Amino acid sequence: MPQELKNSLVTYPLNSQQTNAIELKHEFVRKAIHVLFPSSLVLVLYLPYHVVALSLGGILVCMLLFEYIRLGHSFISMRVRGILRQSGMASILRSHEAQRYTGATFLVLSACICLVLLSPRIYVLSYLVLGWADTAAALVGRAVGRHPLPNGKTLEGSIAFFAVAMMVVSICGGIWGYNEAFLVMGSLAAAVATFVELGAHRYGIDDNLAVPLAFGLVCEGLIYLL
Repeated sequence: MPQELKNSLVTYPLNSQQTNAIELKHEFVRKAIHVLFPSSLVLVLYLPYHVVALSLGGILVCMLLFEYIRLGHSFISMRVRGILRQSGMASILRSHEAQRYTGATFLVLSACICLVLLSPRIYVLSYLVLGWADTAAALVGRAVGRHPLPNGKTLEGSIAFFAVAMMVVSICGGIWGYNEAFLVMGSLAAAVATFVELGAHRYGIDDNLAVPLAFGLVCEGLIYLL
């Protein structure tokens, strides 16, 4: 083999800056999906309940079936994983998602559960907080995080989560015409959701399931008590 061709086949390890840039790019793709789906749930306020329930239920069944195939050991499963790798989709999965359900599946599962448990506006608010605050936490943590916390989180990411959660609460409160009590309720729920997002993985719970449940149930509980 000519020396020039040999040299062209040589690969060099990526430095930490290149690795971080690639990881941040993959995180942007993940979080674009993470923002779009929760934000689309605002349709709960405008569509009949049964339409939303049937739509989410159908999506969940399809995703569970896909996950069953993806995680299996059959020829079809291997082909599906191969297609994911070739298309580049596998690169946006987290390492722990290679052997378990993805965060997207837990997101749809939680959307179905919370649809039953939460009132429409609290439901929408919970998923706007999840979509935007969790995205801010991930991107800020990866980009400028300097103070590590347990489970791969950073102090900067958690601060970003709470700040964006409060921004979402304030904007929704202004649109819906709620008073200061709503902001107090949202502040407490945002604080709880911040700690849940920080520690959920420590107990093996996906934050796409834990965060909207925690935020929504705290809001519903405070509304009941007040």
